[in-house]
Amino acid sequence: MGQVENVLGTLLIGIFFNTYLYGVVSFQYFSYFSSKIRDAFAMKAIVALLFANDTFQSALVRNFVNPVFMNYITWPYAYVPIGTAITAVATHLPLASRIYFMSKKKWIFVLLLLGSLGSLGTGFALGVFVWTLKDIHRADRLLKTLVTVWLGIQAALDVMLAVLSTMFLHNQGKGADQKTSSVINRLILGSVQAGVVPVLFGAAALATFYLFIMFVIPLGRTYTIAFVNGLNVREELKERLLGSQESADPVVVQDSLIQ
Repeated sequence: MGQVENVLGTLLIGIFFNTYLYGVVSFQYFSYFSSKIRDAFAMKAIVALLFANDTFQSALVRNFVNPVFMNYITWPYAYVPIGTAITAVATHLPLASRIYFMSKKKWIFVLLLLGSLGSLGTGFALGVFVWTLKDIHRADRLLKTLVTVWLGIQAALDVMLAVLSTMFLHNQGKGADQKTSSVINRLILGSVQAGVVPVLFGAAALATFYLFIMFVIPLGRTYTIAFVNGLNVREELKERLLGSQESADPVVVQDSLIQ
């Protein structure tokens, strides 16, 4: 049981951090559903799906601290990449739609859509492959390849979304008044944070392959925290815009970006 003893401490850190992040995002979910935000049914369904997936995935990790349990492959292990991939695609697609709304370029949306589906597919493939392993400590070349491809696609997509959002938001803010510019800057900051944090977790998982589950377990929560927080701050941003004395420009920006 030497291998288990070597990874148990770092795995516990990942589980504790996931629990903390789940507490943070749970408060954000409560704030979202108790607010007066009038989103379309599709957006509310996405948020409900994310909450259910976060709750389900966080409940599964409790058995990972059981040394006997860790010696065998069971479906909770396999669901980690699957659940994370579901979370990633559910947060990526609304962001891709926002970028399309700003850019009006279909090829950009198609590229982001293909990247999201690729991330989802490789996440499912990794989960199925992990489920078929007889011993989780015997990670072969195919397992390493699947992990690298999955996290690589997600990281590339995160970077693309952050860069494109920043670029188009910056263009929207050209010539805007001070209040509108402050909202644009807040949106840019949120876009960068939403991209950087998951990339750092993914890079850490790749750099420490045999301990990658320590970083993958809370990875999904980094997506949902940034995404739901972005939804919750819209009321504050709308108040800033509507408080402007400019004519229609702030409202146009609000309708385009704060949705």
